[in-house]
Amino acid sequence: MNMPTKQTIIDNIDSYTPENLVDFIQKDIIAYSDIINEPNCSHTVRESVKDLLEKAEAEEIGRAHV
Repeated sequence: MNMPTKQTIIDNIDSYTPENLVDFIQKDIIAYSDIINEPNCSHTVRESVKDLLEKAEAEEIGRAHV
């Protein structure tokens, strides 16, 4: 699968799942701030992305302490 560009993500933000968006953030294609500041991104998606990122960060911290 070809990775979309930041502009493609912004232009089509409503067609991506929160999991897709987190994947793009983790691959440094787009920043979290770009997503939360995008007016076409729903509040529900923003909250889901935030929750998924926090969960991923907590898991990463947990692995670092093992």
